[in-house]
Amino acid sequence: MLSVSSPLRKYAKQLSLHVAFAQQRCFHGLHEPSSPDCAKKHIPNLLQKVPCVYPYQQALPPVTSSIQSSCVKYTNGPLNNDQRGVAAAAALQANVRRTQGWKVDKKVMDHLSRTAQLTPQGMPLEGLYEFGSQAKSFEAVLTAARWMHRELPIRLARCVKMIDRLPTELVSKHSVQAVRSWYIQSFSELKMFPTLKTEDQEKDFTGVLRIIFERHNLVQETMAQGVQELRRDSEGLLTQDVTEFLTKFYLARIGIRTLIAQHMALHDPKPGFAGIIQTDCNPASIAQDAADAASMLCTRVYGDSPEIMILGMEDLSFHYVPDHLYIMLFELLKNSLRAEVEFHGVDNPLPPVRLVISGGDEDVAIKVSDEGGGIPRSAVPLLFSFFYTTAHNPVEIASTSPQDTPIAGYGFGLPISRLYARFFGGDLTIMPMEGYGCDAYLHLKKVGDTQEPVP
Repeated sequence: MLSVSSPLRKYAKQLSLHVAFAQQRCFHGLHEPSSPDCAKKHIPNLLQKVPCVYPYQQALPPVTSSIQSSCVKYTNGPLNNDQRGVAAAAALQANVRRTQGWKVDKKVMDHLSRTAQLTPQGMPLEGLYEFGSQAKSFEAVLTAARWMHRELPIRLARCVKMIDRLPTELVSKHSVQAVRSWYIQSFSELKMFPTLKTEDQEKDFTGVLRIIFERHNLVQETMAQGVQELRRDSEGLLTQDVTEFLTKFYLARIGIRTLIAQHMALHDPKPGFAGIIQTDCNPASIAQDAADAASMLCTRVYGDSPEIMILGMEDLSFHYVPDHLYIMLFELLKNSLRAEVEFHGVDNPLPPVRLVISGGDEDVAIKVSDEGGGIPRSAVPLLFSFFYTTAHNPVEIASTSPQDTPIAGYGFGLPISRLYARFFGGDLTIMPMEGYGCDAYLHLKKVGDTQEPVP
């Protein structure tokens, strides 16, 4: 995929597969006294030799001196200083494009407009599971890659067109324009990739998918920043149309990331998984992981955290995507912990948050109950609005570290969690009792035959 000459050729494949990892860690990586000179030495050479990765790039942004002093620590073995310098330069170029956008030829946008008119194909959870469990041969993986090669550009193009239909006051925000540029860039990379015929082509294509997956990691938070800015500047422009856009846009994002993650997982099979779908996904185990993370975050912010009790059918298991379940449970538990601390006060005894697991023939049901004071009945319709939050606005995104996750503020957590639940036929509801607390009911469909809701 990368076309580079000696002495960089032997690092090209490594860079192509790991540049996505470097994007988020370039400023938080390994610093060594000899690294700046090494990075500075290789940056000009590398930048001249890898523009083919982004074929529609017309002008490369300038290299800032702050990146020249950064190196990337990889997880696949030690790298010498020369390799770190090359990797840091590649990470720089990917990261700058990611945040500043870039110019594209008119023919790219014309092609994108035509592609956006095509209809995407949805897939049920059971279909993803069956294919993931059967994709043992190269032919099966190649078939999946060819389908992804056709399907993903359609979904990416439709997301760009969704953004273009937003009110001018929102689409003009820098953060929204950044998101738009990421989708256009990913679309162009996929459309430029040749027809998949060989095993090497398929592996390179999977490398492109990895880069796209990591590039879009901050889409949710970055789009949320744009909405926060609009809410601060022009509250009246937060219309029903914007709500519908965000619902469709984030639902499309969940679908895109699920498909990419499923395909990448085919190259790294794990026992008990069919791609990213766990054969015996245990909600109690996922809940414990989410509880540990939410408690740690609450303690870091407030200095204390209520106990979280996991009750009910702790041995229950079913086919599901554990990452999706974790996202939903972490959000619900985080909200409950925050509500209790702020309602009772950190210096007073804090009642436990209870998470109860149950399951029947059709659904797995999870209830999260807290004694955090609840909310007024008049506020219930606002709970799943992208524009409602009871917290102060968080600071702008400055890091991708999990430790820097805000405990509240964007107002996107609950609506996004409900979209994850509905993605495979489930749902999320909230039942508050003002003056006492809230019960959140998460229903997950056991039989994954619900068609993916593709916007």
